[in-house]
Amino acid sequence: MRLFIFSFLLLSCRSTEKSSYQEEEVEQIVKDEDGDGFSADEDCDDLDNTINPSATETCDGIDNNCNGEIDEEVLTTYYVDADEDGFGNPDITTDSCEPPTGFVENGSDCNDTENTVYPSAEEICDELDNDCNGEIDEGLSETFYVDADGDGFGDPTQPVETCLVTVGLSTLDSDCDDGNPDINPLVAETCDEVDNNCDGNIDEGVTTTFYRDADEDGFGTNDDIIVSCEQPEGYTSIGGDCDDVETFTNPIAIEICDQQDNDCDGDIDEAGATGEIVYYTDADGDGFGDDNTQQQGCEIPVGQVPIGGDCDDTTALKNPAAFEVCDGLDNDCDSTIDDNAIDESTWYLDFDLDGFGDASTTTQACDLPSGHVANSDDCDDTNENTYPGAVEYCNGIDDDCNGITDESTSVDQTTWYLDFDGDGSGSNAFTLTSCEQPTGYVLDSDDCDDTNANVYPNNLEVCDEIDNDCDLLIDQDDPDFDTTSLVEFYLDADQDGFGDSTSTQMACTPPTNHVANDQDCDDGDETINPSASEICDTIDNDCDGEVDTNAIDAPIWYLDDDEDGFGEINAFTNNCEEPTGYVANSDDCDDTDASIYPNAPEICDGIDRNCDGSTNSGAIGSDSTCSAATCQEILDDGASVGDGLYWLDPDQDGDFSDAWQAYCDMSRDGGGWTKIESALWPYFFPSSGWETVGSAEDANYSIFSELYDLADNGVYTFRYEVGNSGDWTSNNRAHYTIWSQEHHPAYETTDGSDYVYIAGEESTTCGGFNGMHGRYYAEGYPYTVVTDADSNDSISCWWHQILPLQNYNNLGYLEGYNGPNYHYWHSFWIR
Repeated sequence: MRLFIFSFLLLSCRSTEKSSYQEEEVEQIVKDEDGDGFSADEDCDDLDNTINPSATETCDGIDNNCNGEIDEEVLTTYYVDADEDGFGNPDITTDSCEPPTGFVENGSDCNDTENTVYPSAEEICDELDNDCNGEIDEGLSETFYVDADGDGFGDPTQPVETCLVTVGLSTLDSDCDDGNPDINPLVAETCDEVDNNCDGNIDEGVTTTFYRDADEDGFGTNDDIIVSCEQPEGYTSIGGDCDDVETFTNPIAIEICDQQDNDCDGDIDEAGATGEIVYYTDADGDGFGDDNTQQQGCEIPVGQVPIGGDCDDTTALKNPAAFEVCDGLDNDCDSTIDDNAIDESTWYLDFDLDGFGDASTTTQACDLPSGHVANSDDCDDTNENTYPGAVEYCNGIDDDCNGITDESTSVDQTTWYLDFDGDGSGSNAFTLTSCEQPTGYVLDSDDCDDTNANVYPNNLEVCDEIDNDCDLLIDQDDPDFDTTSLVEFYLDADQDGFGDSTSTQMACTPPTNHVANDQDCDDGDETINPSASEICDTIDNDCDGEVDTNAIDAPIWYLDDDEDGFGEINAFTNNCEEPTGYVANSDDCDDTDASIYPNAPEICDGIDRNCDGSTNSGAIGSDSTCSAATCQEILDDGASVGDGLYWLDPDQDGDFSDAWQAYCDMSRDGGGWTKIESALWPYFFPSSGWETVGSAEDANYSIFSELYDLADNGVYTFRYEVGNSGDWTSNNRAHYTIWSQEHHPAYETTDGSDYVYIAGEESTTCGGFNGMHGRYYAEGYPYTVVTDADSNDSISCWWHQILPLQNYNNLGYLEGYNGPNYHYWHSFWIR
């Protein structure tokens, strides 16, 4: 429309110029450029001879007859054919020379949303008036029956006339219980007191006879029976019990010796019964019978016993239980005489024949065996000289068997002398008599000083002011003096206690200004010696051959293993100079990763990369360093934890400083929606610009500035919601619409061709859905309005007021679905 208006203005300007020019021409001159008989001042197009005041108007978008109107009385009315069935909607028309796309010449369709509905269409069973005659599914009905339990059989008492077979209907009417899918004519009869197969009979052919089983042994008495589907408590399906009180009496029980008919065969304790006793004749009454008289039965007769084995049933002194005694008889019936007799004597082996026996080698017998004695006193039965009362010697043997070896009574003991200083020579001041050498004692008693291990006879005389060899002569006064014992002493010029190895003197005692060590590396400086502390001065202060090593004032250097310029606090060394691979700080929190150090850039990986003690979760959208491009990306990634706040950075340029928290709807309408704007009555934004207001979790919120980065390849997918509740909650929305468009709704406009309706409800105030674009400031109303007006709608045709600066006539927020309505809240989302 705007282009058309611009063209009209150009034409107006052209007409004005022509009129001015004609006023300057000689009026007698009449021109007819197209030769159609009409002059230029009469002809509205003097370059086309088919256009003039006498021409017939045709439908071509041109004013053929120059009357100021175009295509008057020659336009054709066309009707929109939305379902493309060849019949149009009589309520939606357009006048045109040619039928526009989607329009037809007739307008007799009674339902332009279904292509099976139009005049003369075949009536089909679909609950629609297919032929537009005012009747639905006429002549197509059949009789069906309600099948409430879904078993394929219907209830004969609930017929339904319809042509459309739906779930819950059946052509069969033979169900006798339509509330139970397990009851119908195809079900086998089961024993449950119900007519399962709907034949009018209950439990036919499926009952069982049960017998009373009082003793619960699995067999019942034939005198008490019940016919039933289920086994009653206390009954069994097997009869034949002859004693229903005794558990161990029944047809399969084992006959035992108990004076009862256990197996119900009519006989009591018959031969072969379990528990029969074997018994023997006991003529001598000793409780043991003669094996040759064996019999068996459930009871033992008088004069019989259950134990045999008597070897002489004429005397009670012989039987298997009798004790064998030394009497020349087989008392215990084991076929041997006097074996293991209870009154046997113990005899001891005397191997060395010294008259004393070995306690460990014994023999039990009624009489003394050869080589044995009655005593067990020998302590060594292999040595004839060892026995109680023998003479004790220093031989390591207990000769007299008193339990002591080489005791003090030994006849051949030795005298020993104490060697207190352990130099191998003892003193006669302390002696011991013993078979063995006592600890600390020797055979020699010539030591002149048993308190000094360097003093003993024949020792070498050395330079120590002591009589080392016990000859009463000391050091160099002794002709046996050893000159090799002289000590080398070293000059200590700086008197720091450490000598110069290049200046020596041999002596028994230290000469003046001499010491016994040669460890001074600088005898001219008393501060330099082995006991001095090493410091960082390029001098070997402690004379260890190394300069500045382990200096007490050396600074601490920390290992920088990942070479990021920051060291590990637990890996350090002291050194006067900075070692290779070390640094002066210990601030690194992970010295194995060069990307982790103080102030390092954080990335979305759940690691504390800048060493500030905090980490992100690593889940997309969890914080600014893990920000996602959209709420949809978080949902697709599986990182969603439900509706709520998430971090977004739509430009995804790696700079997290412009990341922001958005409210994400992860559940409704497929989820993945990012809230762009919301307001709760009577809140009004303080400026006309769409700047960020409030926080994402608040009702009063706007962040239109991010929309460009939230488009998907230039396409915006929006959701708009309104609600009547006085409380902010998305669950009580009154209306909503979801659509897409290819331009920014606030800063760009369009002809409306890029709007795509997706779901929800369309606006009705402008003849259909047109999306959203543009804003304007109506005179006298200082609020911002987003309109759906396109090139075919007036500026006053708008869908909803958004981002208000003040209220709209004190009513609320305005939108149009079914005429003007006012709502307490609205929200705007993108996905």
